[in-house]
Amino acid sequence: MFIRSSMRRLRLTTAVGAVLMVLAACSGTPAPETSVQPVPEVAQTTPTAAPSSNADTAAAAQAYFSALVTEDPDEDEAASKDHAAPKSIAAAYAQHLANVRGADLDGGLSSDAEDLITENGTYGYCPDGDTDSKDCVTWGDVQFSGGKVSTFTINKVDISKRITLGSGDAVKAGKLADITFLSAYQSVQSKAVFVALEVKTNKRAVTVITYDSKYRDQSGHQRTATQEGGPSEIDADSTARIYAAFKSVKPGGVLTLDVTDSKNYDTKTVKIKTS
Repeated sequence: MFIRSSMRRLRLTTAVGAVLMVLAACSGTPAPETSVQPVPEVAQTTPTAAPSSNADTAAAAQAYFSALVTEDPDEDEAASKDHAAPKSIAAAYAQHLANVRGADLDGGLSSDAEDLITENGTYGYCPDGDTDSKDCVTWGDVQFSGGKVSTFTINKVDISKRITLGSGDAVKAGKLADITFLSAYQSVQSKAVFVALEVKTNKRAVTVITYDSKYRDQSGHQRTATQEGGPSEIDADSTARIYAAFKSVKPGGVLTLDVTDSKNYDTKTVKIKTS
């Protein structure tokens, strides 16, 4: 997945100061609970090369990539379900965009649609129409299965080893919330690994310490989040999406995230596998 520039901006909420006070206040709390969630690999369909004269596949590609430049998570969901081959890399990529853009919306951030650039069998866009931007995206080498988009490259890079979807199983942060891993993707442009999650709270409001989450890749390299999105404060009996990005780490690591009770400052920790 490309990660658009607006999604790479660090979103610091007013909750940061409050959270630091919370953490200082709870230094005497018991050791946090931890749990780990296994993650399945993305299934891959067997693609066939797209003949440039095939009107049906050309229409499918146009519909798929046109949806991706809308910056609308609902359009990304539709692209994943309607214009991508089932269980394909293309379906996973569009779903990951929906997860991250949905988190931005949940956190109060939205972006305008971009213009799709179509040229010589490739598709893409440049943020704000700036063709000199290093964040320009070119989707090329498009392949199909069953008349729908199956896979493609981004800026000539194979993305099949860069993306993972979650199983849908939730990890419990004590009695505070259930955390579900949605997707992870290593951006071609920034090289950062973006991890998208869904948080479902229980009977109390919580603060999710996304900006201070940790990621440890398979080589043992650990890094604190360099970017985050979605709300940090989530009310009781509510659901919201969040994401955190980790610069220059390898895919397939473990994310560690703290969740704090907004009333009594009880903190729980979850560990989530992203491979």
